[in-house]
Amino acid sequence: MKFFIILFYFIFTINFNTLANEKNKLLIILNPLGYTPLSAIVVLATTNTTPITIIVQGKVPGDSIATTYPVDYGINMPVHGLYENYTNKIIIIQNNSSQTYEIITAKIDIRNSKKLNTQMTIKSTVNKNILPPDSIFDYNLYFSSFPNGNEIIGFDKKGDIRYLYNNNKEKPVVMRMEVDSKNVYILYISNNKMYIKRDLLGNIIFSKEYDVHHESVNSLNGREIILGNSQWGWEDMVFELNENKNIIRELSIGKLIKQATSVEDQPLLKNMIYDDENIYTNKGKAKRIDWAHANSLVYDKNNDRLYLSLRHLGLLAIKFKEWKLEWFLVNNNLKTEEGVGYGKKPKSSLYLVDIPSLQKFRMMTTKQYGPQGQHALFLKKNGNIILFDNRSKGRANPIGSRVLEYSFNHQTKQAKVVREFLDKNESYSQYVGDIDLSGPNLENWLIFYGHSYPRRILELAPNNKILFDMEIKASGMFYRIDKFPLYPYRNKRKKYSVDFNEEILPNQ
Repeated sequence: MKFFIILFYFIFTINFNTLANEKNKLLIILNPLGYTPLSAIVVLATTNTTPITIIVQGKVPGDSIATTYPVDYGINMPVHGLYENYTNKIIIIQNNSSQTYEIITAKIDIRNSKKLNTQMTIKSTVNKNILPPDSIFDYNLYFSSFPNGNEIIGFDKKGDIRYLYNNNKEKPVVMRMEVDSKNVYILYISNNKMYIKRDLLGNIIFSKEYDVHHESVNSLNGREIILGNSQWGWEDMVFELNENKNIIRELSIGKLIKQATSVEDQPLLKNMIYDDENIYTNKGKAKRIDWAHANSLVYDKNNDRLYLSLRHLGLLAIKFKEWKLEWFLVNNNLKTEEGVGYGKKPKSSLYLVDIPSLQKFRMMTTKQYGPQGQHALFLKKNGNIILFDNRSKGRANPIGSRVLEYSFNHQTKQAKVVREFLDKNESYSQYVGDIDLSGPNLENWLIFYGHSYPRRILELAPNNKILFDMEIKASGMFYRIDKFPLYPYRNKRKKYSVDFNEEILPNQ
């Protein structure tokens, strides 16, 4: 069957004008829900009784994207991977016959969310690509959200946009992506305090009104751990959700630190933790303060250890069920933006290294390897943590951002850097940034400089050789990166990069 499909594919790649009679034409609806201008659905009269293969032909053969829908899939079959402003060729194979269709798409319209009358241009350039080609049935895109706009965007390895989700009412920011045996899904937060999961057509799987931000991970027994906000702090809470996405625990990062601090040092915390017991006021008005800024977490289920990245305080290891601080790791010279508002903290604020009784919790490493303003934790199955070390020092930093992999001795509180990558161009991302694993066996590093100039996507071999290098020019930052297919992998043993381990398979 696979040989037959590939044979038909090459026949119709050459002979575009071979079309079936009009009476055999299928109904194809472009952008069915109004959110995805580069996606469509094929509508059948009845549920399919035989497999149906759909191929979106690439501008060159190596960029074609295909999937096969099994018997009894249904009457609506998603089609993803169209090009913008292009006459797309779609090949549909069923019952040993093939039909070719054309879908004409318009130029996509991306608007600055702060200046809705301003149309934005996104230009991508691939500087290097020596990655092995993807299978037509296992074709990956680089997904990122674009907070200055209202979009989730998927780039192919030529830099073409092949997926777009646009919703100006939600302004989505991706938290993570998921997959099951049927579909790929995007979990994201919206500007109106909603936590939402949709499939790639835009169908809502769930929607919850939570004041959450940045990141969520699975824990045990269908539960989920997610970052959020308190009433008086930004990104200073951790919520645990049950399988129905209802909150079952509200965990305060402020209380975690207070419990670890001695009685005599408690007054010092008035200059670090701002919560309902210590509300910050400015000019006589209560203000919500971004004193913690939790931006990433991963959970080690084997040791009940939650790793938590706080951009303003460092990397923390926490005994999750007990909600107790185990250790923290940070640069000696950590400095964050000072002021009042999101992304800033009062000038009088202290840091964890300023509290004497907390020094027994400090994980030590050589001076040059303490993280500063870090993002994007990745937990490897050997217990190591990889992170994107922004090394935030204002709008410019001549030494650039880097990626570090740590191993830890939890008893002696000694951290060792076992791998480091510093781009020779000294790319610097003051905010955001991401690190995932990629490649057939998740042996490569996938790095995203979401706030560099220009933005950059890199893939590295284990020896740090650059395999893929793409630049993206646009006004505004991009948020994290996920390398995912538009359809579940046909190869059921192929691994997905999901931030918190390297063993998640499609049907788990």
